[in-house]
Amino acid sequence: MPKTTDASDFILTVKANLQKTNNATQFSSLDFNSFKRVKLVDGNYIVKLNIYSNKNSKKYLFIKTDSKGTIQDFKNIEFKNNNNSLNNTFSYSNSSLSIHDVDGNQVDNAIIKNGFIRNNKLSRQQTQEDFEEDSDYGTLPEIILIADHYSNTTTYFFDLSYLFSFDNYYTYIPIERNIDYFPSDNTIRESAIDEELIKVDKPEPSEQREKIDLAKKFECFNSVPSTGAKYYAQLNVDIPVNGKPNMSVDPTLSPGHVFITMTKENGSVAASETFGFYPQSGLDAFISNKGVSSEMLNDGPLNKEHEYNASIFMEVTANQFLAMQVAAQINSTNQYELRGYNCASYALAVFNTARPVNDWIKSNSLYNFWTGTLSDSPQGVYLFLQDLQKNYNYNGYIESGVVKHAKTSTNCK
Repeated sequence: MPKTTDASDFILTVKANLQKTNNATQFSSLDFNSFKRVKLVDGNYIVKLNIYSNKNSKKYLFIKTDSKGTIQDFKNIEFKNNNNSLNNTFSYSNSSLSIHDVDGNQVDNAIIKNGFIRNNKLSRQQTQEDFEEDSDYGTLPEIILIADHYSNTTTYFFDLSYLFSFDNYYTYIPIERNIDYFPSDNTIRESAIDEELIKVDKPEPSEQREKIDLAKKFECFNSVPSTGAKYYAQLNVDIPVNGKPNMSVDPTLSPGHVFITMTKENGSVAASETFGFYPQSGLDAFISNKGVSSEMLNDGPLNKEHEYNASIFMEVTANQFLAMQVAAQINSTNQYELRGYNCASYALAVFNTARPVNDWIKSNSLYNFWTGTLSDSPQGVYLFLQDLQKNYNYNGYIESGVVKHAKTSTNCK
């Protein structure tokens, strides 16, 4: 007999409830070896069960339960291969979706294109013009694909806010990943059925980050008297998913960011500039194997300062501070190449200008599904700083595993 745990009690409760609501044929088709659950912020759960899977169709049962496993709501959904799918292979991101009731009757259907549900009354898109366009409407896709550096696996996530009501945030649950969740001794453990929920606040309209002229921004430092001044530099790392440097992208498909903060202080007078290296078109950078046009953006606008999860802070000399300004301007003319010279490459080049060669901050080389092997990346710099943090013999102050916001850029117009 397998060991009984809270998890197995939960499964038994769900089973008992399902037997009351499903006919015998429907119940027998459920694969309880695929049983997965995610815990919601209110303590309730969403459960996923596989019904069947083949090269043309994937069918699942999604169940909303209370903390004990009592069923509150459920949806039976099926993804079918589209004729337009690339190379006629199955893709959740380009498929058709149908929703069925407990008796198997179809109650709704939709088309999924590039991860977005379209042509459907429940879709986030509201107008016929929206349905006909091929844009993302400023929302996140219902289907996302995230890669894991260390396991070299990719996982499809599905936004449950399409099926159930969640106010002000998207709720993503894994729907397919090649991992054996159940141990060989058939003992059901908590880790065997529990998945981590990816919760993302629904985006609000916001202005694009300000494009900046570095030479003009650096003039702000002249407002601080140089005699007796102190100079500081900070390298900031924002990984895609907080606390998970192995994740290649977040649900918005952002690969993260590495950027610079420079500060000059003299008593109560101070000036800071926080800035980063970006592609003019994120889409072009993502799909291109070549360099694209770059631009410098303000990563420290008031009340919209860029988040970071790791950093290294150091005091520098006046000459090093000036050298960093020169390096920042020269390197800003480079083209942006996601798989080559990217934001991490730029920030490291500027920051290391003020450090001896044998003390340079670097990036661990990492492989990910989207881009292949990256020499420089936010995740790689994050991991390098974590490794360096374990060694007390380094110049500077390192933080990692934090969620903070960068210094506000000085507005001296």
